[in-house]
Amino acid sequence: IGIMQDHLEQSQYGTGSEAVLQLSIVVSVADSLLNLLSIVAQILLSKFDLRTVMFMAGMLCTLGLELASLNTEIWHLIISIGIIFGSGSSVFFYASNVLIPQWLHKKQGIALGIVSCGGCIGGCALPFIMTSLNHSFGSKWCFRVLGFICFVTFSVAALLLKDKKKRQPQKIKDIVDFSVLKNKNLLIWCLADNIIEAAFYVPYFFVPSHATSLGLSDTKTSIIISLSFAVSGLGRIAAGHIGDRIGYINVTIISCVIASLSSFLMWTLANDFVTLLAFACVYGLTAGVFQSLGASITNVVEKDKFESAYTIFLILTAISFYGLNVVAVIEAPNFLTAKIFTGLAYFVGALNLLYLKSRLSDQFFLSRL
Repeated sequence: IGIMQDHLEQSQYGTGSEAVLQLSIVVSVADSLLNLLSIVAQILLSKFDLRTVMFMAGMLCTLGLELASLNTEIWHLIISIGIIFGSGSSVFFYASNVLIPQWLHKKQGIALGIVSCGGCIGGCALPFIMTSLNHSFGSKWCFRVLGFICFVTFSVAALLLKDKKKRQPQKIKDIVDFSVLKNKNLLIWCLADNIIEAAFYVPYFFVPSHATSLGLSDTKTSIIISLSFAVSGLGRIAAGHIGDRIGYINVTIISCVIASLSSFLMWTLANDFVTLLAFACVYGLTAGVFQSLGASITNVVEKDKFESAYTIFLILTAISFYGLNVVAVIEAPNFLTAKIFTGLAYFVGALNLLYLKSRLSDQFFLSRL
């Protein structure tokens, strides 16, 4: 995200506030559709074979990246990356998260951590690939190569994923059980996720620009982002394993507090490569835990209503991705707004999760939730 955004600012669209805001909208549209179209994914999966739907989604993602290579205006990216790529990604995101509970019951946390880690593996390698391609051939060829990589990886994923049991055809009105909206615990979890998710992508979007403002080279910027994703993968697996033992809400609360402190105490003071790298590693280790354990926490509803609850959860939290745009609009010198917004959002989100925990158990400190 940040690597391409920073390159487009420096080489094509400028670093003015309007360009920064419009580029942030590209990311927000893609991520919000990732959630909003979950109900479409659920409908498609109830009507067609899983592999067919997944392969079609992969083709849509590939098309989005290839069309992005033709961009001459930022709105071209909003359509190609935001709408087309975001729509295809939604099916993959939904299926990869709802399939895990079908296959595993006791070790869901570590399983979801491993699945979530897949995105982090790409995040380790892609910054260097993208930086090299941008320097050698420009952003347009970078998008084209990313499209080819997307085609290969998504096609392989489509062949490997499968349902544990055959899905029965359903009428559209029966696919989503909206009665889960009466579950107050689910709504509290949605509120907490909205607050946290609003800040999650803020550092990944602004750290590359921050690094550039400090005079760091593109190679060092790539190292920062790559290591952040590397430790993020390890953090999600570790959090899943710990969550299986002490509870998914408990480990998410702890990780949110650490992510908040890292933004307030480390990013705020980061004025060189070492301190910025240290922040990126601590933040990467803890910030994404709420995402990897999101499906498990959504199990606050009845088991037979999980898929409906997860669909509703994704739809209700789609608005959170526009937190990035809020920061872009009111950004202060030295990225101070981004730093405070990130730290505050994670802290308030942790407080909401503490309230959810108090509702779920009378033994507040001893409960394994």
